[in-house]
Amino acid sequence: MQLLHSQTFPFENINPLLALPVNLDFESLYNKFVDNGRGGYCFEQNIFFMNILKMLGYKVRGLTGRVYNGDNMINRRAHMLLLIRIYGQNYISDVGFGSRAPSQPLLLEVDVEQATKYELFRINKNGEGYILQTMGKDSWRPLYLFDLQKQYDEDFEVGNWYTSTHPTSNFRHELMVSLKCGDKRYSLNNNIMTTYYIQDGMDRVELKSEAEIVEVLRNVFGINMDNISLNLDF
Repeated sequence: MQLLHSQTFPFENINPLLALPVNLDFESLYNKFVDNGRGGYCFEQNIFFMNILKMLGYKVRGLTGRVYNGDNMINRRAHMLLLIRIYGQNYISDVGFGSRAPSQPLLLEVDVEQATKYELFRINKNGEGYILQTMGKDSWRPLYLFDLQKQYDEDFEVGNWYTSTHPTSNFRHELMVSLKCGDKRYSLNNNIMTTYYIQDGMDRVELKSEAEIVEVLRNVFGINMDNISLNLDF
């Protein structure tokens, strides 16, 4: 389910970029994702996925994390992930971390390398919390710090408010889109389109106009761009 979700619903931040509201109630998320052919970012993606899992009887709750920008941690809880308990074991699940999101649940066990369809991950202990890492070209790269502290809907609302409205949030200034597809991961940052291959290697293309960007959003990421005008200035 996690793999299929990440291959179906693109990670994208078009609403914050255009100063449009980001609603987290399930009806709004279903309407956006399923009825209107859109995607979303971590709070939208993981809340939507969490609700589906609960409907199917899974024991799941939301967690929050602090994202690393390079080797520096951004000291605010601006990321959401999920904790799932299956047959007495804890797993983390995350369908909202862009192209680097794991494509399958990861066992919450420290210092164990866990291979997924696209990348290799491990979880390290850090004080009272954990760091999720992924293997880069030749070293482990930290993605985010998280702990198991109980979170409430209000916590997700605060993180979502910051991410979607605060003037210093990157989501207000940069176009960020990604999708997993077969043996590739697609990533669009502003006008730079990158294709990563499972076998290794990547292709990078600079898109020259807003029309080219819209075409990629439609035809590669499957985003319904009807009635959306980006008005890009980067």
